Amino acid sequence: MRVALTFPHSLGAPGGGTRDCLELARHLARAGAEVVVVPVQSLGPTRFPRPRLDASVGREQGAELEAAGIEVHPVEPHPAHYLLDGRPVRRTIERISRHGGLDAVLGWWNETLSLRGLTRRRGIVFAMNAAASYGPLFRGTGATPLRRLRTALFFTRPLRQADVVFARSEFTRTELVELGRVDPGRIRIAHLGVDPAFGAIERLPAADPPRILFFGSWVPEKGLFDALKALGTIRDRSWTFQVAGWGDAERVRAAAAEAGIEGRVECVGPLDRAGLSVALAGATLALLPSHTESFGLANAEAQAAGVPVVAFDVAAVPEVVVSGTTGWLVPLQDTAALGAAVADALDRPDEARKRGAAGRARVAERFTWEETAQATLAGLEQARLSRG
Repeated sequence: MRVALTFPHSLGAPGGGTRDCLELARHLARAGAEVVVVPVQSLGPTRFPRPRLDASVGREQGAELEAAGIEVHPVEPHPAHYLLDGRPVRRTIERISRHGGLDAVLGWWNETLSLRGLTRRRGIVFAMNAAASYGPLFRGTGATPLRRLRTALFFTRPLRQADVVFARSEFTRTELVELGRVDPGRIRIAHLGVDPAFGAIERLPAADPPRILFFGSWVPEKGLFDALKALGTIRDRSWTFQVAGWGDAERVRAAAAEAGIEGRVECVGPLDRAGLSVALAGATLALLPSHTESFGLANAEAQAAGVPVVAFDVAAVPEVVVSGTTGWLVPLQDTAALGAAVADALDRPDEARKRGAAGRARVAERFTWEETAQATLAGLEQARLSRG
């Protein structure tokens, strides 16, 4: 099967979505598919005038895919608006299908907006990865009727049009049906996988003072500011907080100062795989209180490394973190409960290690990229046969 993966951002963009695209491409190829990757050279939703990325962004990742026998065709973003990126993507997909043929196109987001007509004319399976949490688009702050209409037209319409949709969790499947009005018969579950390198991380001796780790985007939705407030409630205890990822470091430091913990918070910025492995090896626990997750790859990666997780009991998080077994889950935005859970983990180091070990075993058993690729290929093949 020859499959094109379209992606709305550069292969050098940070975040779990990019890792999803890269790993899925690699493992589809290992499973025997011919894979073509079509990323938009953008770092996120932008409007006119649209910034141009340096040509080096994503080059290393693209070269790694090409070394694995995967074609990579980067696309320049539409000059006016990110919702128009589907047009240059469609032209690229049309050229690829003319010259080498395609059995399926699998996309992620707004880059698919112009593909449905082309795939129907050429008999190509049109598939979507539902790799986001759609609830905030419909019910979150600012979800006015006009914004909900925009969401339905530009973000959920491709999901409704798709021959098959791959949800990363049961939670997302429910969102797709209830909020996006997607036909449940077209939805397949394909959990994200976790790189086995995380499972091979050797735990270091317990840090003194205990080291708490956050890694991800420094935006309110990922819960970093909730984490800082929660740690402020237990500042009488001994611990350090390492903050890895990307965002406004000054805002993080200001929030730490407001919580009275500025001297115990270290902002280390983005970490490559080696750097993240070192951070996880020495972490006592991972504090990852995201407000919503369609899967929660950071939660899975931390557990794969044997690090117990403290998080909010929301969205798909309890499908990945089992409260009382692999971590601690508390009600959404209850920072007092979040702080209490961290304190409990610090007070019971043997229990924390036990939950970390249980998380490592569970991730190794349930969340592999091989299974993700097999579920994806099976869904694409079934959709192809259903089209006749």
